[in-house]
Amino acid sequence: MHKALKTMVDHEQIFKQIKDILSRHATIKVDELEYGTHLTIEQTGIWMECEPHELTIGYGVAHQHYDPKHDDLRAALDRLFNLLTKRKRITLYSKGDKVFKERTELQLNGDKFEQLGVAMTWMFPFWQRTTTAVKFEEPVIEYRKIEPEI
Repeated sequence: MHKALKTMVDHEQIFKQIKDILSRHATIKVDELEYGTHLTIEQTGIWMECEPHELTIGYGVAHQHYDPKHDDLRAALDRLFNLLTKRKRITLYSKGDKVFKERTELQLNGDKFEQLGVAMTWMFPFWQRTTTAVKFEEPVIEYRKIEPEI
């Protein structure tokens, strides 16, 4: 179990503790908004948001909402720390020079992947042949460096 959950139940306090941990390991940007606080890990697609009634963890446009009244916040923390410490596979689908679909996955172990999300647009030259390109993004933080704090 994560230390944050052992000592706190409030998702806003968990967010604050994660923000403190991340500030020691990465460059972060924090924006106070009308509806809550948005945290971005710079030069990555990883972000999280804390609103009065939920915590949201995201990568690019793919994101998941966690309501502390109905969801297990350990799942939110696992998602965040996997985003930070695991390799990501991004598959780009193109027609001509237009990318129309992007699938993002986390590489959990070896050849096991977990899909984070799929983003699509309908504005593309549908008559052209589909090509795919796969790229990988390395972990932001090594697990062994952050493990003592989580």
